[in-house]
Amino acid sequence: KNLKYKEAHFVQGDEYEARLTVVQNNKERIITGKGNGRLDAVSDALRRCLNITFTICSYKEHALNTGSKSKAITYVEIADKNGVITWGAGVHSDIITSSVKGLISALNLSDILKNNSKEIL
Repeated sequence: KNLKYKEAHFVQGDEYEARLTVVQNNKERIITGKGNGRLDAVSDALRRCLNITFTICSYKEHALNTGSKSKAITYVEIADKNGVITWGAGVHSDIITSSVKGLISALNLSDILKNNSKEIL
């Protein structure tokens, strides 16, 4: 049931709208969500599409090395509805993409998707 990230696009208005392309079981789907920031909008899309519950507790990001071509790594901490904590990590040259990859990594490592019978398609 692992979820894979393909791409995301964002529109900023009063709040952010995310359009996220994800793959699960070799099936690709575009999902959308809204939030007060890009990662919050992605979280909303994942929660609504998969009917899952989680909270982003914290995230930390930094460059892996110096220079304009440096990649960023983002660590994302989530909690399931019972308060069980899971950390994920994402790496990419774009900090938003590394954050989204970190969130999906945390979801894949947690029991949230494993215990969820709903798939994206």
